[in-house]
Amino acid sequence: MKRQIVIDREGKEPAPVATKAPTAKRNFGLVKPLLCMLAAAAVASTLGSNFEEELSRYVPETMTDTSTYNKKPTGYAGCFDLSEKLKNSTKRWQRPYRDLQEPGTLVVVGPSQFLQDFEMEQILKWVNEGNDLIYMDFFTFRITGKSLLERLSLKAIESTGVTDIEVTPAKDPHCEHVDKLNISAETRLVKTDGSVLPESGSAESPSSPYNDEQKKWTNHAQPSKPEKPTPRVVASDKNGAFIVEVPYGKGRCLVCVAPNLCCNRRIADPASKGNFQLLANSLKDSPGTVYFDEKCHGYSSTPGIFAYLAKGPVGLAAAQMMLIFAVALLSLNQRFGPVKRVSNPRRISNLEFIDGMAQTYRKAKASDTAWSILFVSFKTRLCKALGAAPETPTEDLANSWAEITGLSPKECTEFLNRAIKAESTHITNEELLELVASCDRLSDQSKQFISITASRRLSG
Repeated sequence: MKRQIVIDREGKEPAPVATKAPTAKRNFGLVKPLLCMLAAAAVASTLGSNFEEELSRYVPETMTDTSTYNKKPTGYAGCFDLSEKLKNSTKRWQRPYRDLQEPGTLVVVGPSQFLQDFEMEQILKWVNEGNDLIYMDFFTFRITGKSLLERLSLKAIESTGVTDIEVTPAKDPHCEHVDKLNISAETRLVKTDGSVLPESGSAESPSSPYNDEQKKWTNHAQPSKPEKPTPRVVASDKNGAFIVEVPYGKGRCLVCVAPNLCCNRRIADPASKGNFQLLANSLKDSPGTVYFDEKCHGYSSTPGIFAYLAKGPVGLAAAQMMLIFAVALLSLNQRFGPVKRVSNPRRISNLEFIDGMAQTYRKAKASDTAWSILFVSFKTRLCKALGAAPETPTEDLANSWAEITGLSPKECTEFLNRAIKAESTHITNEELLELVASCDRLSDQSKQFISITASRRLSG
């Protein structure tokens, strides 16, 4: 408990008022928000993948995504599983193409990012050493795959769009056990001069580099770096080729204008069985690991600058700094000693405030304003004690005051007239002090008379 002292306008100090001391509350600060954030992060990390997978079953795709990470209809997750079931060493490629060193087959499907010329040179250099490339794209933009087609003496032209039509493949080792292909395309592959490629098996078509006895692809007849590789048509119509195989150095390239040839939505379609058989035939004789390109879809496994720095002493120093920061953050919200009451005393007391206001009125020579404030408060209390209205005439108010308190009516009338007149005229400091002294004297006499009268009534 503590005492609260209030000083009234007249500078008098009434009886102390007891007030209850405030209860000290512990301020948790950032602890609660941090705990909520950690809980939300834990729930999101635990249920995030499952929630996204469940949501994808009901929300349709807004754009085509031929990534093997995509399990929706346009994705190639099914083809990745198919390659694994063929007992191929199957991996996702997410590194720069200059790191292609091991033998194998690179499968590029509908790249969402344009491959630069230097990247295509790195890929074809790897193919020239005896590896395979399967490249599937719509080629609807001239810039898309332009670098690859120019090096393979091919050109993509816009033609009559077809959707899920049945195409009979050529007699080609690619098409073993393939009766029909289900194809959707908007472009065709032709020669660089715009002429249609010869169908497989015709006199103009080159012989197949497939060795029936050894059951594998050989390109011994081809030079190590062909200047003009000769394409072979695998599937086509009257407007041009859908799928073309081009020997390149010691390797080969399979180019297709239908990137949705083996997408997930075709897995349950019996009419698309030949599409997956064609892909299986192309992958089963891979010279090594089958790489599904994810770099062209924006994925990357290259370690960033933070991961690189975390492996050395900088990472250890950063971990120590984070630990220190966590300890400091927690210590900000804990007390290391007993609870103490914080005192916040006023910088200035009520008496000093009153004295300051008095000095202000004195310097401004506003004695009439100071007296008006004091007299209005005095008259309000007087009218309330007499039970009179503030608009009561001065003579009637003076007579009532004198009658109740026993003071002289003449003295009360003179004081009220002087006080009312001083409100509207300028008065000096001496006149103000005289009026205040008269007001205090009459007020004290009135209080003494009222207390004596009340005691007599109680004793009688």
